[in-house]
Amino acid sequence: MHIKARMSMSLDGYIAAPDGTPAPVRASGSVPGQSHGYPEFIDGCDAVVMGRRTFLPALTATHWPWGDMRSLS
Repeated sequence: MHIKARMSMSLDGYIAAPDGTPAPVRASGSVPGQSHGYPEFIDGCDAVVMGRRTFLPALTATHWPWGDMRSLS
């Protein structure tokens, strides 16, 4: 089994905004699905684990950034 980890945070130490949006998405110049090397990182993953505050907003997002990975709730 191969486990990869990726985590980012804002300069004030938060990993997500109060609404659950991940810190990198809030950064100026962020381009959904293109920024911060995320597409390259996620390409080799079979599963993604995230907290509820990040997962819930993702359910209503216009773009599902996890490719063909399905949601298990």
